[in-house]
Amino acid sequence: MEAYVSVAHGALAFFGTCAGRGASKGKKKPKLPMGKEDIAMNTHNNRYAQGRRPGPRRRDRNSPLPMLVIALATLLVIALAIIIPRCASGGGDESVPAWSPVEATPTQALSAPTATPAPQATQAVQAESSGAQEGENAATQTAGDPAATPAAGTAPGTDASALPQASPTSESLSDDSYTADEVHGPRPTAEADGYLPVFSKAETTEKIIAITVDDCFQADNLRQIIQCAIDYGGKLTILPIGKNLERESVQEAIRYAYENGMELENHTYTHPAFYRMSTEDMAREIYLNNRAVSVTLGVDYQMHFMRTRGGDNRHDLRTHQYIKKMGYYGMAHWTLSGSSASVDTLKNTLAPGNVYLFHTTDNDLSKLLGFIPYATQQGYRLVTLNELFGYPENETSPLSEFDMPEPDPYVIEEYKLVNKKNNYIYDVYLIQQRLIELGWLHDTADGVYGDATYMAVGYFQKAIGMQPNGDATPETQEALFADDAPRSNDGRTVAGSAAEQAAQATPTAAPTSTPVHTTAPRNIQPGPTVDMTLFD
Repeated sequence: MEAYVSVAHGALAFFGTCAGRGASKGKKKPKLPMGKEDIAMNTHNNRYAQGRRPGPRRRDRNSPLPMLVIALATLLVIALAIIIPRCASGGGDESVPAWSPVEATPTQALSAPTATPAPQATQAVQAESSGAQEGENAATQTAGDPAATPAAGTAPGTDASALPQASPTSESLSDDSYTADEVHGPRPTAEADGYLPVFSKAETTEKIIAITVDDCFQADNLRQIIQCAIDYGGKLTILPIGKNLERESVQEAIRYAYENGMELENHTYTHPAFYRMSTEDMAREIYLNNRAVSVTLGVDYQMHFMRTRGGDNRHDLRTHQYIKKMGYYGMAHWTLSGSSASVDTLKNTLAPGNVYLFHTTDNDLSKLLGFIPYATQQGYRLVTLNELFGYPENETSPLSEFDMPEPDPYVIEEYKLVNKKNNYIYDVYLIQQRLIELGWLHDTADGVYGDATYMAVGYFQKAIGMQPNGDATPETQEALFADDAPRSNDGRTVAGSAAEQAAQATPTAAPTSTPVHTTAPRNIQPGPTVDMTLFD
């Protein structure tokens, strides 16, 4: 910057000199007294000038214009040389780092948390929904790995090869919403209707947060994340996909985390969509993940939390019933997805009791290497989910062989409202299957309450004399699963009815709707509102 100023001063001096020279050259010299010879010469010149042809007037050789142009051009170049570098650096002489520098020395020991009284009431809260895809769950670490070990954790009589293979699919994590009933103090109790708690945020004022790391496709990145947490006296909760534990590099990282006090929880064996799987396949996914972690650690490892892919299915009753049978405390959700949040959002929303979701992608690694030191500098401790919600550490016992616990038959004791708002549950899949069986839905059952399901339910409601609204109300489901439920051939009217015969005699175009075909994790916008007069 000083060099720019010196050049500018020099240019101004040069400009002043040029202006002075031009001004002095433009002044008329004083006339001296002329002698006789001068007068005669002047007369001769005047006569000569009178005899010349008139022509364009010559510019005075002593004009200051060229020097002024050169001086102005020099000043313009200097100004650009000063302005352009400042704009490129964001308006300052130095670029500002995303994270504030950490001056505190990392601590090596953690003190026990103090109990915090729960607030009297908690309002529904909404975490920022960025809608951005996490988009980097590629398995970049698979190359160069040692040969995969035999399917870790395969139980006697359980064929892990029959399950789909885990794939590094992009995980869209736009569902960052949570409600007051997902914010818990220490050790909440299970609900009377069979549902376990969904843990999205802790009810506390103590400066503690939980960072959860899912999938574990990239072993090297996972190791760096673990080491960063250790360096700053923190602990993580890691939820690996069971299939990834067939790679030795991931096994080593998981054992290193376990030896340093990290917590391991269940994230399925192959990362499937639970809401369209049979109960037996769903149970096998949960069991095999837990078994794979136990074999990796060399102990029977009792997990406490379950997280489904993309957070879907967390309100599915049969999943809750099975993990309760496995001895789990509930479903692990999150306050904020760090994978889809910006650095500014992570900093601005840092608060006691938050649960953060991350993965092992390069992008998440970069964020965590900044966020962990930043949170520590702000006085926060990184704790496990167990510590955050007041539970003991996951129990261990000598490694043994035991069969997979059989799931109980899924029995719906009481129908509940099912529609687009409480989507991605097994009940949607069952409703779709029944609609297809009766001829009201000409599509595939996928567990997603899309427009095709919405329209099929509306036409069924009209057929049984109900006011059609497209929502599978308890009354609608009672009629749908009844033995005498009406059937349809065209998906709009009751089979064999006069209305159907009239429709066949005078065919009309069926209302168009676009079913939403997707697999979780997903980034899905709410479907369009359908005009209910279509059912008339």
